[in-house]
Amino acid sequence: MALVTPGTNPFPLNRNSSNASSGRATPTPSPTDAERRTIELSTSLDHATRYAFADLLAAILRMDFIESSDENKEFSEETLELIMKHLKLPEKTNRSIRAHLVGEGTTDDLVALITMVKSDAFLQKNGMTVLLADMVTIFVDTGRYDCRYRVLMRHVAALLAVHWDAVEEIEDTLTHLLIEQQYDESDPKADE
Repeated sequence: MALVTPGTNPFPLNRNSSNASSGRATPTPSPTDAERRTIELSTSLDHATRYAFADLLAAILRMDFIESSDENKEFSEETLELIMKHLKLPEKTNRSIRAHLVGEGTTDDLVALITMVKSDAFLQKNGMTVLLADMVTIFVDTGRYDCRYRVLMRHVAALLAVHWDAVEEIEDTLTHLLIEQQYDESDPKADE
């Protein structure tokens, strides 16, 4: 699940403040946090969109990772399971997508999958960034958001015509929110 305000950047940055050391914008939570709502993609997206998106990710994982090493094969399988669980696809659909991950009965017609994802009414209204923000959030939730997830996100963003800067903004803001949450949880003054 990702926290987003429909129709806006799900992880806005405060462009007026800058980090003195890097000159980069400092991510801050949206001023409308109280109005933010949780969007459950498994109910917001059509079944066909969820299938196409999972199959698109399976194709990317297969082409980029599955054959390079046992460790990357395990990463691909675990990532696909995570995605399918998150999208709440039926088990019969999941079996088909698992087979596609290893190249059985798959199509490499990524254009058809991309077109199906982009034609979803919810995504047309709210933008592809919502989908990518949701993916970054569930990947970070694993506790091991490494370069392979970033490579996967870079390819998904490129295929869905989302500028990489938008994904980096999502990552930066999520990092800021996690640090802020960790600080709040460990603040010794809060216990006094």
